[in-house]
Amino acid sequence: MKSTFFFTKLLLFSVLLLTCNTVTEAQLNHEIILRVNSPSAVAGDFEFGSPTLDAGNTLTQWGPTSISTVTGDLMWIDDNTDSLGCTPATNNLTGKIALVRRGACNFSLKVYYAQAMGAVGCVICNHTPGDGLVGMLGGDSMTAVTIPSAFITYEDCELWRANIDTGGTTNVSFYVPTTYDARSAFAYNTPVQHIQPFNNMSVSIYNTSGTAANNVDVTATVTDPNGADTTFMQTISTLNGTTDSTVTFPDTYTPAAIGTYDVVFKSSLNPSDSVTQQFMINGDSTFALDNNQLTNNALLRGLGPSDADFAAAHPVTGTTFQYGMGACYITGVGTSDYATTATFALENANTYIGKMFLVLLYEAPVNYFAGTETDFSTFNEIGAGFYNITAADTLNPHSLISTAILDASTGAPGLQLQADRHYMLVLRHDGDGSVTTSPQISTTHSRDYLSVDATVYLDQLYMGGWNSNSMPVIRMQVQSSMPTSVESRNLLPSEFMVFPNPTDENISVKVNLEEVSEKICVKLYDLNGKELQSHNYENVQNDIYHYNVCQLPAGVYLMHVQTDFAQTVRKVIVK
Repeated sequence: MKSTFFFTKLLLFSVLLLTCNTVTEAQLNHEIILRVNSPSAVAGDFEFGSPTLDAGNTLTQWGPTSISTVTGDLMWIDDNTDSLGCTPATNNLTGKIALVRRGACNFSLKVYYAQAMGAVGCVICNHTPGDGLVGMLGGDSMTAVTIPSAFITYEDCELWRANIDTGGTTNVSFYVPTTYDARSAFAYNTPVQHIQPFNNMSVSIYNTSGTAANNVDVTATVTDPNGADTTFMQTISTLNGTTDSTVTFPDTYTPAAIGTYDVVFKSSLNPSDSVTQQFMINGDSTFALDNNQLTNNALLRGLGPSDADFAAAHPVTGTTFQYGMGACYITGVGTSDYATTATFALENANTYIGKMFLVLLYEAPVNYFAGTETDFSTFNEIGAGFYNITAADTLNPHSLISTAILDASTGAPGLQLQADRHYMLVLRHDGDGSVTTSPQISTTHSRDYLSVDATVYLDQLYMGGWNSNSMPVIRMQVQSSMPTSVESRNLLPSEFMVFPNPTDENISVKVNLEEVSEKICVKLYDLNGKELQSHNYENVQNDIYHYNVCQLPAGVYLMHVQTDFAQTVRKVIVK
């Protein structure tokens, strides 16, 4: 049976200078949720950035350390000239959640001026589309701030403001939950043949009162597609006031039926405050972390670094304009299917028409990923896919795009997976600077699973992914036998040969095509998916090309060839 394990979600803003699309950690000593209660069209929980280090790093963070739930109607701050909130406000904000625009002064000063006019909370809107979330640096008046505050994306602010700008009411809460951080299942969608028993489901319980609570019962109830309930229970003997405790259920649960499962976590401390999660066992042989809600989903969005971080040089390799996200899946015990297809989605595919995206499939060296790796060096790179974005992929944001997974050793479509093994499917773009806008990989919701789930590759590999816990649309399709056909033809082994392999100095590529290709492109990638060499030729049918690789470090590389009518890939080993 697979044992569950946990890992740390990395705070990418500390590495990337507060410019990434990530949620930051507030100095609050408990969980907080930014929730829109009404109107129903925008109701839901939203990701946000929190107060963080002041500009001089003299304080760890600013703002309150503990709050009770506060709720109020949203109202723009008015400083008599604008809604920037950089001078004392002139409107009465008593009992309101103040809405403020970013810019011109410190975040803390904006929150302070809202607080001074009676606001019970403050939300600051990003002013730049696609710029994501940041941690809010402190400065002026930060030691005087006592109300909660949050930073939201430009896109979310546009949703919120649409109602109040037309005279409507938008009700918002800084909600302090008693039940949060629940974990269940290994993925949202798992093929029925890859069911894994799981244990160590967990949830955190927070005592919002100032007094201790004794004998707090915590339950996790799994309802299967047939309506049958299985309940697990643990008891916290004593939970002190304003403290939390993580409860783990050691019992094993094994899904069986195809369909949707609900898992409800709650406690006797506040039975009305529960967390519900879902997962699915499917018959269509698809692994997915996303919840398949690609329409009518207020949380559906693209996720990526800021344009500045996308353009920033990698601290080790010096590479610029690179970004990748991954999704991790565990195969079933005793099941050896073939991985055949990768499916992904981009919010801004229209920006990348004609540009290549790579799909790289990695296998854990021994059963499961540790969750602490910072690069791909210990993984087995076993498969790859290559896809050029077309105009047809841009008809709608978040359109599903599929490409065949090729065996990295043979170039054949599909490759056999080992049973009870961890795999990571990575979607990556390695740009040449002609597009400076960061790829925005579609995500559907925030969630923690029982093992490594979403990953990020930017300045390094982050096995915890973005700490907003956003689940990317990066799916893997499997089938029980070797695929016999794919949408685009692959070159036969006799049409494309690489030798000598392994090599320590030069490598040759022999092309022996059935017909003339007006154009052919040969590219060499490293284990991370970084493009190292690119060679273009015209009017090719039979030829041999020679490349010097002696300057490359010893390791595993991928060589990809694309003709007018077919493609393939080969794993290259440099000694």
